[in-house]
Amino acid sequence: MTEYYTVTLSFIRKVFITASILATTSFILSCTDNNASSKHQHTGDFERIIQSKQLRVLIPRTEGNLYLPRQGYPLDTEIKQLEEFAHLHKLSLKKIYVPDFSQLIPSLIDGYGDIISANMTVTNERKDFIDYSLPNQHVKQQILQRTDDVTITQKSALKGKIIAIKPSSSFWPTAQNLKDKYPSIKLLSLNDGLEIEDILDRLTNKEFDITIQDTNVIDSIKTYRSDIKSSLILTKEQPVAWGIRQESPALKKALNKYIQQHQLRRHDSRSHTSDLKDIKKRKVIRMITRNNAANYFLYKGQLLGFEYELAQQFANKHRLNLEIIVAPDNATMLDWLIQGKGDFIAASLSPTVNRLANDISFSRHYLKTTHHLIQRPGEAPITTLAQLNNRSVALRQSSSYMETLEHLRQQGININVEFVSEDLETEDIINRVAIGQYDLTIADKHILDLELLWRDDIKSSMVLSDTKDIAWITRTSNPQLLSAINSFHRKNYKSLTYNLTYQKYFVNPAHRLINDTETTASSTLSPYDELVKQYATQYGFDWKLITAQMYQESRFNPAATSWVGAKGLLQVMPQTAEEFGFTDLEHPETGLHAGIKYMQWVQQRFDHELPVKDRMWFTLAAYNAGVGHVRDAISLARRMGWNTNRWFNNVEKAMLLLRLKKYYRNARFGFVRGREPVQYVRNIKHRYDAYNRLSATQLSQLPYEQ
Repeated sequence: MTEYYTVTLSFIRKVFITASILATTSFILSCTDNNASSKHQHTGDFERIIQSKQLRVLIPRTEGNLYLPRQGYPLDTEIKQLEEFAHLHKLSLKKIYVPDFSQLIPSLIDGYGDIISANMTVTNERKDFIDYSLPNQHVKQQILQRTDDVTITQKSALKGKIIAIKPSSSFWPTAQNLKDKYPSIKLLSLNDGLEIEDILDRLTNKEFDITIQDTNVIDSIKTYRSDIKSSLILTKEQPVAWGIRQESPALKKALNKYIQQHQLRRHDSRSHTSDLKDIKKRKVIRMITRNNAANYFLYKGQLLGFEYELAQQFANKHRLNLEIIVAPDNATMLDWLIQGKGDFIAASLSPTVNRLANDISFSRHYLKTTHHLIQRPGEAPITTLAQLNNRSVALRQSSSYMETLEHLRQQGININVEFVSEDLETEDIINRVAIGQYDLTIADKHILDLELLWRDDIKSSMVLSDTKDIAWITRTSNPQLLSAINSFHRKNYKSLTYNLTYQKYFVNPAHRLINDTETTASSTLSPYDELVKQYATQYGFDWKLITAQMYQESRFNPAATSWVGAKGLLQVMPQTAEEFGFTDLEHPETGLHAGIKYMQWVQQRFDHELPVKDRMWFTLAAYNAGVGHVRDAISLARRMGWNTNRWFNNVEKAMLLLRLKKYYRNARFGFVRGREPVQYVRNIKHRYDAYNRLSATQLSQLPYEQ
């Protein structure tokens, strides 16, 4: 039942007091089974932090690293600045995730962290409990509503509206003041654990009329959601700062000195066309790219991509913060660079006559490739150019493949060109060839190699070009930056670091889809049955399901390491394991315990009212691809009219669509190879069902599978 009510400022104090008890209990419980201990709880000032050599930053897990940073996302900007502050003081930065926003202040007071980084507005109520650094930016509070609603331009239009807000947020007093003025307004208290996407989805699902958010967060939301619009601004500018304990004057002094010296500020959305010298003064270098499997994407909470990793290495070399500018389509990237919306383009591009006609410069190559003709494997292979006569090839007009095609035409080959939308990635076009929508296409060898690691429904028929350079792009007016990039590529190309990065994305078979679902009967399902039973029971899971998952993840090999660095029997990311208090994931019991405990956390991210089995399938999909991508799939399924409470043949269908630009462009977490989590869940279910078919007698007589 929906409950509407009002609160006074004293209620907010009660929220914090109650949250303090909950936060302390939560942390104690989470430390009981793990490697964490009371030494992680201290309330010392900056001297104590320096002695520990670690700066602990409290972040709400409802945000944390569960988003794809785009164009100065506030939390991402704050963390990058704190990383620089920590580096200046020779400290390591440790992220401490708390369950939700309401528990940040209690966790800080209780000594579980040193600083709150949460895009937190400075309010008098919060000052009763904590202190703040100097503001690092200023924001206004603004109304968010559905795109199809009448735009709210004055406060009186809020009469009779339902406003949904988290009670621990700074938006609640604003909404309360509105209700005091217009009593017909109804305030809906939202659970503090809700993520922003949940709130936006409920808004678009018409569960309430409006919500309120900070303008800097709204700017980020607008980059990927078209079903939400901002309207009336409700407040004057308010300071946003880092929260610290009241008894930390030395830490406050150090932070304020840093802010003053480095002019910490909100994301600078202005255009800049200046060279490397000024970029270093701003301490931020902006990379224009595309959100796809080769360039930049989010997987298991980790930012990845061949271009992204190379750019991060370049930024680190010059002690710059890397900011990602995701362009809406391929043609726009050059326009944005020339306009100064970014400093360089890194998106697997080759020099072409058309591109060089712009006021741009290509760097030294960091990759060489050839253009391959792509067709379906069931068709007769094309082995000669003559066989291309009267065939259709689907291409973007701006792509470098057009030059190759024109060269073939000059040789007398009559090829038809089917021009496709500029916002389609090469991978999208390949997929449409695979399903028969297009006849043929052309792709770079490294993109083809990446696709063949995941699919077997396309093939390369023949090489159509000589070797081509792949390079970054700068403005011609930025020779310093171009020189620095050339120097970086010259030293980095074919180095050990480069080769490992290249193999990780384009060669390594460790991240191929695993389709093996054969089950061999055995006396025990695994070498670790007793451990699985112990921890599965402790966290409320079926031990046979966990065993099926363990087989899928590691083939029962505790020393297994995935292509992204996940380790152990259940392939947990080391950073995630550390957040839950675990190290040494290759130890069988530790790796197993860490994975099951993380599974419990993932499961808790989904509605308890989901059918039990479906909640498990959602959990497994999120364990594989990340909670954010599954939430995106749920949102998409809702828009498609599919059942959001059912995984198979409903939300899994939406997950498959999130590899296509048409759908992931409006997803908060961007591109994802939906086939992997879909197949992952199906493989585990198949094996789990097989385990359940084995009788107790069979299990007691046969050896475990290897």
